[in-house]
Amino acid sequence: MLQASSSASGRIPDASTATVSTRRPSCLATNGSLAVVVVLGMALLAAVTYAGKWTYLWREWLTSVGHKRIGVMYVLLSLVMLLRGFATPS
Repeated sequence: MLQASSSASGRIPDASTATVSTRRPSCLATNGSLAVVVVLGMALLAAVTYAGKWTYLWREWLTSVGHKRIGVMYVLLSLVMLLRGFATPS
């Protein structure tokens, strides 16, 4: 929000006299979002390790040159980043 300082002459203040209110997101929202991402990431790593699928993921997905698999990975990553963006307070 832009809040102008009051002037006695009634003129519209210029940028040098205006004050800008900067609002920082609350630490609870930022830390809570980070905590959720960390916990879900650790749960995913634990599930892949428990199932023993690291070799399959590496050979079939992460090092794939197939355009369909690359497209699927791209869409999944973009959805993850979209959800991450929604979780971050503005």
